[in-house]
Amino acid sequence: MHQLTLKHGATWFVLLALLTLIALAIAPALAQDDEPINTVNAVFVICPTSAVINVTGTMLAGNDVYYQVFAGSNATGAAISAQRQIQVSGNFDTNDTISLNAGTTIASGETASAVVAVAPEGNPNSVIFDFIVNDTQDGCVDANADLTTTTTAPATTTDGATTPTDGTTDGTTDDAGTGTGNVVDAFFVICSDSAVINLSGTLVPSWDIYYQVFGGPGGTGAELSALRRVRVGGDFAVSDRVTYPTGTTLAVAASGSARVRVATEGNPDNIDFDFFLEDVQDGCTSEETQPQNPLIDNGETSAAGGGGTTTTPVVQRPDGVNVSLLGPGGITLNPNLEPEPAVFIGARPSDIFRSQTPGLIFAECDDFPLALPGLVYDTDPITVYWSWSARTRQQVQNHIDNAEYRVTMNTAPFPQVIRSEIISASGLFWVFYSASVGNLRPGHYEIGYQVTWNQPISNGVEDYGPGTVNVDDKGLCNFGITLNPAGETIFHNLAFTPTEFPVHNILPVE
Repeated sequence: MHQLTLKHGATWFVLLALLTLIALAIAPALAQDDEPINTVNAVFVICPTSAVINVTGTMLAGNDVYYQVFAGSNATGAAISAQRQIQVSGNFDTNDTISLNAGTTIASGETASAVVAVAPEGNPNSVIFDFIVNDTQDGCVDANADLTTTTTAPATTTDGATTPTDGTTDGTTDDAGTGTGNVVDAFFVICSDSAVINLSGTLVPSWDIYYQVFGGPGGTGAELSALRRVRVGGDFAVSDRVTYPTGTTLAVAASGSARVRVATEGNPDNIDFDFFLEDVQDGCTSEETQPQNPLIDNGETSAAGGGGTTTTPVVQRPDGVNVSLLGPGGITLNPNLEPEPAVFIGARPSDIFRSQTPGLIFAECDDFPLALPGLVYDTDPITVYWSWSARTRQQVQNHIDNAEYRVTMNTAPFPQVIRSEIISASGLFWVFYSASVGNLRPGHYEIGYQVTWNQPISNGVEDYGPGTVNVDDKGLCNFGITLNPAGETIFHNLAFTPTEFPVHNILPVE
């Protein structure tokens, strides 16, 4: 028998080598365990006209929690609240209470859900991870949630959630709230055939006030006005009187309300905070029923606050008409393009403006005024995109599984198209398709877009595909490429040949 014997020095050398190998093997795992991560736990409680969510965990700097409430379990129904941002960092434990959309009531025994997401601050579409929590309306009794807990500073909230009967409320956000610095105080008076709202406070650039009047408390009852936009900036103090539709009156002693929201210019659904005002119709004879500030009447300009203030009715129309379109990666298309009137004297800004998203082209831009590309140079890298949205994630997935796209530019197909993951934004679920084609030669281009489906699908509002009234969806986008003003030499993509003038209807005639 041969026996191997090690001297003491050799023994220590071998042991040291073994320990070194073990350390090297486990070091990556230890490093990974020590790497900071985002963690979120959530308890969700649905009430008849509101919801409460408690979130705890740890959040890395630069990220926040977002959530939105939906009818039905697992976000299968319609969105019944705006999307909310809860600003947190480090270890956190906070509650937030949100009012459901006006006129929405969850009956006892019905189920609702909340989609909770972690995403970068100010960019809720770039989701790091998300999950769904469900609850059944049982009178707002839940051992895991204290419904009397006041919403803490990191959440987007309004003070004065309990509205006095005189119609006053303080709709301010605290300094630790959303961080925008927007502050709004409001006084509301309901009359038999009109209503008066007095607004004062401070709004930072790119935010405006929106409000709508209802014939019942808490945003219930008939809509007594359209959604109205009050354009303000800096310190302001302004009043507005709105007249109800012809033939509509509110009886004496009846309650009315107004939902007031602070949201981005041109996008009333991107809400910083909102609150309700209530008042009882008592004849409107006291001095307090008169406007307290310079009155805006029928959309005219008033010299109130920091530079003029105006109010105009906001018609809720499809995205791309009154509201800027979403783009891939959470981008807002043409954020610097405003809606234009039907009649315009002189050159339209949409024809000559320079977009803040130059080169991002929506494939159906001809049908969406806020999607027009404007002035595009041959030095702008071109990305063409299109999208599909629906009320539920499964409805979008059904579209993905059955859609057949035919999208070309000057009759040439795109060599590579990238599809995004399904995201939640603006109360809907979305998928984006994009094709990056680099720099194009100066000239005119027309994108032809058409989609059909192998099986019938629904977006929650309409049906599409075989056997429905919408067997396909099609559109065009005409735009021009201009030689860059600096005369910079650029290598162009020669796969797409420009024309000298618009050539419409390049899609084959069926």
